[in-house]
Amino acid sequence: MDEFLTKPVQSEILVELIEKLLLQTDSKKITIKQSEQLINDKKEITAFDKKELLTLISHDLELFNILMHASLDYERQINQLKIATTTLDKIEIKSIVHGIKGSAQTMFFNKIHLICRKIEENINHLSDEELLKSIKDLEFAWNELKPIIEKEILNS
Repeated sequence: MDEFLTKPVQSEILVELIEKLLLQTDSKKITIKQSEQLINDKKEITAFDKKELLTLISHDLELFNILMHASLDYERQINQLKIATTTLDKIEIKSIVHGIKGSAQTMFFNKIHLICRKIEENINHLSDEELLKSIKDLEFAWNELKPIIEKEILNS
């Protein structure tokens, strides 16, 4: 198993990982379609689970504000990813996606986390078109999340 879970372990992520491992056959990675089906079978995925993040940080509003400001750095990371896609450098793309995925999981940026996870797990099996579509999906998820973050900053 070459997966990891960040601490604190989130039960939903653990369940998804176990489901993924159980779906694997003949040591093959889960397919994109299977991964998408797992996501689609779940309830509506929210862009940001504020309640879970606040619970994680013991409702420390000062820390919450700092985290919201720091989250605006996703813009830079998404731009780095777009640059890497111009040459379709899968090693660089995977590295950037890995970083985004880890922080998105910790911040409860659910859509971004799931898209990054799908890209990272399947990058070697994705056609160039599928990879570019996934990057566009990630950019769309960021554009959905960014105003939520900006609103949280204004309300802090």
